[in-house]
Amino acid sequence: MKKISQLTLFVLVLFLCNFSGAAPEDHALAGLKAEAEKIFPQRYEVEKARQLIQVYEKILAQVPNSEEYWVRLSYAHFWLGDRLAVEKVQKKELLDAYDKSSQAAREAIRVHPDSIGGNFWMTVSQGRLTLVKGILGGSFSLGTSIQGMMVVSRDNINFYFGGVYRYWGRFVFEIPKIARRIIDFKLVESVYFLKKAIEVEPNFFMNRVYLAETYLAMSQKDLAREELAWVLKSQPNVLPLAEPENRLEQDRARLIWKENFKDLPPGP
Repeated sequence: MKKISQLTLFVLVLFLCNFSGAAPEDHALAGLKAEAEKIFPQRYEVEKARQLIQVYEKILAQVPNSEEYWVRLSYAHFWLGDRLAVEKVQKKELLDAYDKSSQAAREAIRVHPDSIGGNFWMTVSQGRLTLVKGILGGSFSLGTSIQGMMVVSRDNINFYFGGVYRYWGRFVFEIPKIARRIIDFKLVESVYFLKKAIEVEPNFFMNRVYLAETYLAMSQKDLAREELAWVLKSQPNVLPLAEPENRLEQDRARLIWKENFKDLPPGP
């Protein structure tokens, strides 16, 4: 019997490997990804949001250069911060969530400098850190914000349901009143950007809640009431991909309504 050549042996081994299916670690990774997909729609529950983060971390332990999953992890931390914010938790928990969101976003940028998700979530998480720490807390960098949003604007200005427009609309809103006077920014510019965000995605409730808050700051309560009522009367699953986010914005809309109007908020 002739000896099997090294080439024939190599081909045989390769065939057997393919025939037997994916390697064990590939099966494990696929299982983790499937688990993440199952948990993701349940992220409104705080415990599920924490579980989602843990699963993403396990995935990244196996594929540390996955831009996609660094972006997903960044978003998951950001979402947890926003979700906890309505629960009136300790400031430290919010800082931790938004800081981890920023760190994960920077990892996505490390893997791919022009990462749309990485640049977007890095910028907005830094914005949240600034709001929690205060404008003088040292978290904000205008240059970093402009650079990050320029990358997103160049490649997908409509990213995350009008996210670029919403960011700048909120940016103008959050500038202290005295500072707005100095740099000649007006709240009408916030209205402009937020209406642009609504044009991109009218069913993403955050766009409308932010606009309502700007109207309240402008003492235009009727217009604010109109936006909040729209949010509270709508079904959160009108935008299925963002149903948990819409539910959270309905929670915020109810709180804003109770703080500014005497009658009960509409909706269930």
